[in-house]
Amino acid sequence: MLKANKSMIRQFILFNTFVTLIFVSGCSVQPENIINSLEQNKTLEPIAIEITPLEPLKPMPPAQVHAILLPQEDGKVGKLLVADDGQETMLDQAWQGVETKNLDDKQIFSEDIIRAKYRELLDNMPKKPNSYTLYYQYDSIDITKDSNDTLAEILNDIKSHPTFRINIIGHTDRGGKNIYNDTLSMKRANQVAQFLTDNEIDEQLIVLDYYGEEQPIIPTEDGVKNEFNRRVEITVK
Repeated sequence: MLKANKSMIRQFILFNTFVTLIFVSGCSVQPENIINSLEQNKTLEPIAIEITPLEPLKPMPPAQVHAILLPQEDGKVGKLLVADDGQETMLDQAWQGVETKNLDDKQIFSEDIIRAKYRELLDNMPKKPNSYTLYYQYDSIDITKDSNDTLAEILNDIKSHPTFRINIIGHTDRGGKNIYNDTLSMKRANQVAQFLTDNEIDEQLIVLDYYGEEQPIIPTEDGVKNEFNRRVEITVK
């Protein structure tokens, strides 16, 4: 229990004086009369303030982490080092798992059990990046006939799986001037991006780049046309 001292009372008087002055500022009452009236009435009672201490925050319980080693798409199994609080253990078998609070207790789980328990998580895992190449007619932004099927495959891939990035890189052969080829490779990349956005693919996922004739698949002399170098590379992640 705290009681107000004389300093607090003075502050109370001054504060009330300030508030009163603001309130009556539009009246004809003089500030000197207000102060004299307050000086005559000094029988203010002490102010009692009760302080209730806050309860201390409870510590968060340590996180319980399950680590499970999944096989790759081709069936191969890598290794996973799990470390916690100065201890560590190695997982090296498919569907092998361990909890961080007990690294000595490694277990081999059933694939069916893991897929059923973590179905939503597994379905939304980032997939392995898929790479595609579209080929172009000479000095043009028109793709070749064979690349039409590839373009449809790219669109289906993006719409069928969770996708967080689409890299599009334009290229040319060395059949034209360097500066001209830079612009042409940019137009080819933009054309693919436009196709995707026209088909309801979020433009925020797309990252564009272009290199003109600087990165050929098949090195050639300057001025040489090559159908494999006239391309756009697309990586879907």
